[in-house]
Amino acid sequence: DFVAIGSAYATGGYDMYLVQISTNGVQQYANTLGTTNNAEHGADIKSTNDGGYICLGTKYRSGTGQDLWLVKTDLNTNEQWSKYFSNDDWSSSPEYAYSIEQTSDGGYVFVGSANGETCYIIRTGSDGNQLWNHTYPNSVGTTVLESSDGGIVVSGWSSIDSYDFWLLKLDDSGTEMWQRFFSGFDGGDGTEIAYGMDETSDGGFVLVGYTNATSNNSDDIYVIKTDSNGNLEWNKTYGTLQTGGGYSV
Repeated sequence: DFVAIGSAYATGGYDMYLVQISTNGVQQYANTLGTTNNAEHGADIKSTNDGGYICLGTKYRSGTGQDLWLVKTDLNTNEQWSKYFSNDDWSSSPEYAYSIEQTSDGGYVFVGSANGETCYIIRTGSDGNQLWNHTYPNSVGTTVLESSDGGIVVSGWSSIDSYDFWLLKLDDSGTEMWQRFFSGFDGGDGTEIAYGMDETSDGGFVLVGYTNATSNNSDDIYVIKTDSNGNLEWNKTYGTLQTGGGYSV
């Protein structure tokens, strides 16, 4: 069985919505998490090492607005605990949730954004209490993972100069090890937005998204492969004369 996450209109507003589906595609049960007359949305969900699930989403709260919302459930998606994360500097700006991963020590690391395009990276213990956080202005992180060497790797895009693929690596204490920026195919100057990323068997990374640095200025799927230090090994575009893009790898 597996569980899908999203949102559904219920109890006077949108709630986080979890659906358990069998391997044959049959719905086993559904569960909503949230409170009456508030807006809650689910963005990402992962299985946890205790057999339950960790959910990342957003929740609207009076006084702080739309905050990042971390929810731990049991196997049957019953809530065990939840935590909210909000930067006081962004009280007037909604925060958005993207990606979460359980770390090898049983804690969690997740990414969101706020204040326009500011990447927000948070590491917690297994109880959801924050260990550290970092912000990167002019950047959006859409995927996070724990690498095979125990580091934290985030990918997305940066708008510091132009819109480029962005790859960041931190150690397990949150200290930056390196960050890399990747423009279009053969150095083309366009808009490059990365949505998906994974570690490869050789310890490098593969990113996928889209670029419009093409001969006809249309959006194509854009894939890059790096070594373990984030150095570019190759990049490729895939597409037709129509608009396209990649979202997961």
